[in-house]
Amino acid sequence: KCRMARLPYIHIDNGYFKPGFPDGYYRVTKNAERSYTLSEDSSRFDCLGIPLQPMHRGEAIILCAPSELGCYATPYDKLTPREWVECVTAYIKSLKLKNKIIVTHKQGGQYTLADVIDQADLVIGCSSNTIITALYAGVRAMDIAPWLYHSYHTKAERQGLFNNLAYCQMKLSEFTQERIENARYCD
Repeated sequence: KCRMARLPYIHIDNGYFKPGFPDGYYRVTKNAERSYTLSEDSSRFDCLGIPLQPMHRGEAIILCAPSELGCYATPYDKLTPREWVECVTAYIKSLKLKNKIIVTHKQGGQYTLADVIDQADLVIGCSSNTIITALYAGVRAMDIAPWLYHSYHTKAERQGLFNNLAYCQMKLSEFTQERIENARYCD
């Protein structure tokens, strides 16, 4: 309602790092605006105590299609999640890549991303959480949704991205009016 009325609001969602209740992090941003810029300031990320994983190459391409609801929020709103998987799979096969393709469970596969991330050469998804999970695990990622346009393949690029994202990660105990009002645009 706030978006449609063009009113400012605070958006709270699951955090990218150690998400969860009661001791995990939440993503807190103004107007759910996204900025995936790089930051050299690592002080907040360092406080989270999360080591950045080294890049690695597996043998599989992991497909993490949007949910039914996610399909409505992407350019693929004319496709069901199953149709999305079929289209992306057909395209990958047309490239004659030798990678095996693994589909995560919400889209008809038998695995979660966490189950197969160690096998991944590339993760393809439509969710910032999926892409951030892959990048954090040291896996190349491709977001084919409108919110993450850059590639972050070097350690410096990934570190800069995570430094920025860390400033909008908060525990419930950190929720104060001042802290929320000063949340960065880094959903």
